[in-house]
Amino acid sequence: MYYTSVLISNFSKMTNENPQTEYDSPWKQILQLYFQDFMLFFFPQAYEQIDWEQEPVLITVSCLIAL
Repeated sequence: MYYTSVLISNFSKMTNENPQTEYDSPWKQILQLYFQDFMLFFFPQAYEQIDWEQEPVLITVSCLIAL
């Protein structure tokens, strides 16, 4: 019985019509890794005004909603 319920559960996950995708996660990770380079390339004037001695804290949209 347990095995059958696991199979049904897994099948329903595989056949979900609206699977949740993670399209933005790779971009977020790239920006976190290369944030300083990104700022220098795209926003050189802002880059010069940032104190890079302090590690930047990147805020997610879900954190902004909580504020």
